[in-house]
Amino acid sequence: MKVLRTIQELRSALDQEASPTAFVPTMGALHDGHLALVKEAASGHVAVVMSIFVNPLQFNDKQDYEGYPDTLDEDIRQAEAAGVTHLFLPDLHELYPAGPEGMSTFIHVTKGVEVLCGAHRPGHFDGVATVVMKLLQIVSPDWAYFGRKDAQQAAVIENMVSDYHVPVKIITVQTVRETDGLAMSSRNVRLRPEERKDAPNIYYALQTMKNVYEEEPFSPESGRTMLQKFVKGTVEYAEVRTYPGLELPAENYRGTLLLACAVQYDQARLIDNIMWTRKEEDHVS
Repeated sequence: MKVLRTIQELRSALDQEASPTAFVPTMGALHDGHLALVKEAASGHVAVVMSIFVNPLQFNDKQDYEGYPDTLDEDIRQAEAAGVTHLFLPDLHELYPAGPEGMSTFIHVTKGVEVLCGAHRPGHFDGVATVVMKLLQIVSPDWAYFGRKDAQQAAVIENMVSDYHVPVKIITVQTVRETDGLAMSSRNVRLRPEERKDAPNIYYALQTMKNVYEEEPFSPESGRTMLQKFVKGTVEYAEVRTYPGLELPAENYRGTLLLACAVQYDQARLIDNIMWTRKEEDHVS
């Protein structure tokens, strides 16, 4: 595995590759969810690029940014063992030479960000879209891999790539879970013992709520109230949206549905979702 810290080094290394390129962007603190993306990316004869960069533009809370886990040595070990061929480790000024505040242009996401996480984190997805666009321009991959746990982020990226005709295929990978159902996240380590016992109820609740929704669709307000009965953390939202449009589905909607939620514990904000597809032959009451 080549460890590369500058854009020039990465581009030079990739220019020497005869294979197509798969890309897995991350912020580090790697867990099995990230490694599942690498496994998918490495399934063909491709160069597998992983980036580790904690992007300040997508943090609403400075303390959250400064306190983001730093496990670089272990991340490097895991990345190589998983099959990454090129590990890109830019520092802040490599991606933002004049600093984030010195940027003259930003990606501004206009649809699908006033709901779900976007409603609680203004500007977050502008920061995500801006850094992902930068990375896609730097790496120029054939495929880029994102986890379905952050389905809103994946939808924003899919829509951005379509809008700007970026020649990359976005591939989403199923959420990886602990044995008790909790979605893997770098933030899980912040849970107190009693919160860790409570958090798996999120996934159980989503499965129950999906069955309820198919019998009698509920509003975002009702979804939040319903989920709150299952968990001790504070529910920010729990609602059903279309994917990737992120709109409230019409009664006769056919296509992919997303039931997504966010739950705030003392030191950790957890997100999770389930997705399913309604087909033309499905009956909707």
